Amino acid sequence: MLDKDVILKTKLRKLNLKASVTIKTDKLLKALTAINTIADNFIIKTYGNEAVVIEGESDIENIQAKFKKGDVEIESDENHRAMYPLEYMIPFAKLMKKLKVDEIVIQYATDYPMKVTFQIAGLLKGYYLLAPKIEEG
Repeated sequence: MLDKDVILKTKLRKLNLKASVTIKTDKLLKALTAINTIADNFIIKTYGNEAVVIEGESDIENIQAKFKKGDVEIESDENHRAMYPLEYMIPFAKLMKKLKVDEIVIQYATDYPMKVTFQIAGLLKGYYLLAPKIEEG
C-alpha cells in the first residue's frame, strides 16, 4: 500500500484551456489510427459547443472524424484549433483502451498544450499533457 506521505502532489501552472471535449476512448483511437495512415500530426478543432473535428492531412489527402454535440460532450466558448503529434497520442489512447478507460476529457485551446484527464476503474484519476505542434507561416 502506498504511504500518502510518499505521494507527491504535482503543482502545474494554470493553463487557460478554453475547450473541453469528453469522448469515448475507442472513438478517439479509431480516428487517430485512421489519421496516422497519412499524417504524423493530428488537428483538433471545436466549433463552439456544436461540433469537434479531429483530422489529419497529407499533400494529397485529408481524413476527418467529425463529432457533433450529443456524440460527444463539448464545452467551448468559441472556435479553437490546435495540432499535436500522433507519435505520443496514439500509444496513450491504446493504453487507455487496454486499461478499460471508457472515456477521456480533452482540454485544449488554440496553440496551447492539451490536457487529457482520465479515470481508471473509478479509483485512480490522472492526466496526460501533450505539447502542441506550432505551425509556421
